[in-house]
Amino acid sequence: MRKLNAKVARAVDRQWRRIEAWLKTNAPRSHRTLGKPGEPEVIAAAEAEMGSLFPDDLRASLLRHDGVVHLDDVGAFGFLGNSNASVREIRDTWRQLCLIDDEDDGTQGFTDPRTEWWDGRMLPFGSDGLGNHLVVDSVKRDVGDTDHEGVMSFTPGGVRIRSYYALLKATADAMEDGGTIGYWKPEAVAGVLRWKAL
Repeated sequence: MRKLNAKVARAVDRQWRRIEAWLKTNAPRSHRTLGKPGEPEVIAAAEAEMGSLFPDDLRASLLRHDGVVHLDDVGAFGFLGNSNASVREIRDTWRQLCLIDDEDDGTQGFTDPRTEWWDGRMLPFGSDGLGNHLVVDSVKRDVGDTDHEGVMSFTPGGVRIRSYYALLKATADAMEDGGTIGYWKPEAVAGVLRWKAL
């Protein structure tokens, strides 16, 4: 198990405290869906199986909330219209996506993995339940999305998000200020967080 960068862990925890406080006040039903803390051993095992290191900001987040609890009466918490995945769900989704698309689509095997529909270096940390996923590029560490129609983009919501931490901070800012992340706006409706596409 790799040691977590303490500065990154503190920064991630600071943004999570802001998100949790907003949820408690404005969307308490969504707050109830936040997962329990993850286990470093489970993250290390997933990294070994996937052959990719999770960025420290994603690891710190999973150690605070390992995905979500799915409740019948409320959509689970997540970013940009997706629900957050646990470490096991990240691994299982990664495995499924690699089975679906296990080939390089480029000419003579040379292509940019960021322009294909899927590449095994991506870490699928969120899902909308319709075959679309939020991902972190384990090499460049920025956030993107891939959809069931065969497109990967590194401007989810129409904006560039340079890291998982940047997504956390942008979410906390948008919640507190009533702002947006690109064309996504977080809103509280009847105690539930909803992401409205503008």
